[in-house]
Amino acid sequence: MVIMGEPFVFKNLKLKSKLLLSFFIVTCISTISTTIVSIYYFTDKIEVEALENMKKNMRVAYLIYQNKVAEIEEMTHTLAADRSLQVLVNFSIKNKINQYIGDTLKNKQLSQIIIVDPEKKLIAQTTHQNYLALEKEHNFEKNALVDYVLSQHKTIAATELVEVDNLQKFIAISVASPLFKSEVVRSANADIASKNQPEIVGIILTRYVLNQNTRVVSDIENLLELTAAIYYNAEAISFTTAHLENKPQIKAESYFKALRIRQNVQDMDVRYGGQLAEYKTINDINNNPIALLGVSVSADKYVETTKQAVINLVVLMLLCIIVASIFGYLLARSILIPIYKLLNGVERVTSGDLSYEIIMDLKDEFGILAHSFNSMSRQLQELFNTLEQRVQDATRKLQNTLAHMTAIIDNMADGLLVTDKEGKIIRYNPAFLAMFPERRDMLGKDCQEIFNDAEAAELAKKVMNSIGEVYGAEIRLVDNRIGQAVATAIIQKDTLSDTSEYVGSKYIGSVILIRDITKEKEADRVLKNTVETLTRVGTALSGENSLVKLLELFVSEARSVTNADGGTLYILEDEQLNFEIIQNKSLNLFLGGAYAQPIHLPAINIQEQKYVAYSARTQQILTSKADFKEDFDPERDKDIYNLFKGYVIQELLVVPLLDRMQNAVGVLQLINPIDPKTGDSIPFANNQIEIVFSLASQAAVAIENVRNYEKIEQKNIAFKRFVPTEFLLRLGKKEIEDVVLGDASQENMSVLFSDIRSFTTLSETMTPEDNFHFLNDYLDFIGPNITENGGFIDKYIGDAIMALFSGSHVGVADDAVLAAVGMLNRLQEYNAYRQNNGEKPLSIGVGIHTGALILGTIGFESRMESTVIGDTVNLASRMEGLTKQYGITIGITSPTYQQLQNPERFLIREIDTVQVKGKEEAITVYEVFDVDPQPLRDMKVTYLNKYMQALECYKRYQWQEALEQFLELKTVLQGDKVINIYIERCQHFITTPPNESWRGVTRLDEK
Repeated sequence: MVIMGEPFVFKNLKLKSKLLLSFFIVTCISTISTTIVSIYYFTDKIEVEALENMKKNMRVAYLIYQNKVAEIEEMTHTLAADRSLQVLVNFSIKNKINQYIGDTLKNKQLSQIIIVDPEKKLIAQTTHQNYLALEKEHNFEKNALVDYVLSQHKTIAATELVEVDNLQKFIAISVASPLFKSEVVRSANADIASKNQPEIVGIILTRYVLNQNTRVVSDIENLLELTAAIYYNAEAISFTTAHLENKPQIKAESYFKALRIRQNVQDMDVRYGGQLAEYKTINDINNNPIALLGVSVSADKYVETTKQAVINLVVLMLLCIIVASIFGYLLARSILIPIYKLLNGVERVTSGDLSYEIIMDLKDEFGILAHSFNSMSRQLQELFNTLEQRVQDATRKLQNTLAHMTAIIDNMADGLLVTDKEGKIIRYNPAFLAMFPERRDMLGKDCQEIFNDAEAAELAKKVMNSIGEVYGAEIRLVDNRIGQAVATAIIQKDTLSDTSEYVGSKYIGSVILIRDITKEKEADRVLKNTVETLTRVGTALSGENSLVKLLELFVSEARSVTNADGGTLYILEDEQLNFEIIQNKSLNLFLGGAYAQPIHLPAINIQEQKYVAYSARTQQILTSKADFKEDFDPERDKDIYNLFKGYVIQELLVVPLLDRMQNAVGVLQLINPIDPKTGDSIPFANNQIEIVFSLASQAAVAIENVRNYEKIEQKNIAFKRFVPTEFLLRLGKKEIEDVVLGDASQENMSVLFSDIRSFTTLSETMTPEDNFHFLNDYLDFIGPNITENGGFIDKYIGDAIMALFSGSHVGVADDAVLAAVGMLNRLQEYNAYRQNNGEKPLSIGVGIHTGALILGTIGFESRMESTVIGDTVNLASRMEGLTKQYGITIGITSPTYQQLQNPERFLIREIDTVQVKGKEEAITVYEVFDVDPQPLRDMKVTYLNKYMQALECYKRYQWQEALEQFLELKTVLQGDKVINIYIERCQHFITTPPNESWRGVTRLDEK
């Protein structure tokens, strides 16, 4: 509970008691907190150290266990190498074997020795009398150690879980070792094969049972001076006799947790009578946990250490509190004596004794404070002596200031009205009276009665209710003028009530200032209209890309702004002003631009003596009155005279169109503005001239932008001839300037390669110029089929074409095949054209492959180009080369064939399965023969099933039958090179069959 900012427990205490109590509480809290933290720290430190010791003990204990395993393994390996035992087992002399292993069992301290033959049948066994139950085990078919020896011919040691029956289970260190046929026996039998690889005649299996066996745990306890045990099924099965009455225990949850996570588990019970334990899993040959090795120590010594540390810390804490309390008492005493002296001095000064001084011979903060107090007392005495004189001087200055303020208020141009706290008028200036001349004798009246509208009258009321706010409103003045009234409250700060209590700020009246804003409102209206007009027209001009529409729009808007009857626009080109637009409402003339009637008038040279020429030369705005006369050349200007015959120009405005560099690009001429209300001719207003000039500047910039836009469009069209738009889109770019070096995109596309057969021979008969003309004619015929089917040409490689198809029309494969068929059809038309000119027809090959590829840009910053890379491109090129080898026109790969959405619309047959040079995977080749000569195409369709049967026989190694069928097809498919190829292959394979790894794949060693 807190009262007046001070704890309730300290409220009635003296300063000395407060200091002592506060210091004692702070000391106790800090000391006790430090002690508690230290106790927790040391306790945790001891537990961490105990846990680390247990981990070290477990590592040593497990090493002893592993040494025991190695000892049993060495013992068994030595026994298996005994030549006498090898001879006995080889000849299966069981009575001698039993005697031999019985003696060994006694000498070696083993629990059981078993010998089985390679068929896993028992030959002999001997067992220690404590573990006779083990002799019930006769089935060694599933023994993992025996299986390992038979497969690896090596000795193997591991911990083993031996299950005799559901009630008897043993944990043993088991070792299995092969018994090889003795060298003596092998030499006697002259077994040459067994000399290199000895024969196994049996397997010896030794077991060192851990149940009730204390040797391993005893070694661990003697070395580490702690308790050790081996646990199976949460029970201790091996522990020293010293613990028979107090058998080692393990928590079931700890046992099964260790088996589940296969990691070390700790039990920490740090209290008297508790223990610290560490457990590690013992795994079988398959690395499955079957038992636990555990070590434990009593927790009493760790508890005793912790207890002693706590006692020492508590004693140290009490000593610290006692010493700190003594120092606190002495410190409080040294502080309080100077404070009491200061307190006495304050009481004397507040009672009115300003001459009192505090005597304190100290050099610390109290001495400085006493000196400052004495100095303050002297200054207060001097201040009281001069305060009265200063008040008198300030009163005189205030009176002079009020006189000046009155003169300023009376001579203000703005009206001023002052009211009291009840809204009664207590003062106004002459300017206010001029704004309301019908109001007289306003002093003492309510200000709300003075104003003519309710909104202005509300100002005084708002100010009275909201102190500190400023309110404004527009009010009506005399002669339909407009005033801006601003009102705010008059506040008296730091006031006292009638009972002399402080009440803060208090409202005592209001002041209202009124300014005549009639001219400003009119100027704002004109400016607003001008801005709206310029914004509207400027937006329309900037959004227009057609130069013709732009010029018509500009002339129409200029006439609309000025209400001009007519307007003529001239465009300046090569020192000539050309008539572009003529509009005249009275004559109903609308010529040029997009209008139906063109303008057939001669241009005006800017050096001529005409207003429009002079304006273009000087870049000035020109106007004329009713006496305007323009010089006419009868011969030159007779068309203009006839056009405007009888029309009188009364007012004229000529405005140059200036671009960003202030160069004239044209001239606008407006004539005869008309008053929209009376229909009479009126002069051009100054604000209209300014608006038209602004519009002319905007129009000039817009004309420049349109011209630049047209130039950019022409450049873009030119760029697209070199870099296809589709390529940019695949890179995610809209314009070519957005492309940077290294841009790339992975796509699934069809790649088409076409090539003219024997082009080198053909080109040698032509000049370089003829070569270019020939290629351009050829490409002009067949190239459009690619773009018409959704593809685009990536590059020309001499006479070859490389095109890409993304599947934008029908499908990624269908588009490419349709383009290839279209190219061959167009080639027939081109060949007819060549034959008419006495030239030889051309033949081409087309190869198509479909797959993943990378589109991107390569090169360096100053020179780069678009390209496509990937195995898909290489295979498409190889496919075009294969068309020559197989004598076909259009060849496609199996990925292209598989991705055809409508394969039935094409004539397709399988050609071969090939493995091209440099590739590991084979690929099937298909022929599209839609464009073959009509007779050959019909015969291929008729005998297509016969052809596929012959091809199937060829793939099934039935070459004789395939040869007969291909020979039969040759008689009807004259000129089919594929048939001849398979006839040659069948004849070759009949005499020289391929090896067994042949799967119908033809390996091509040439690219």
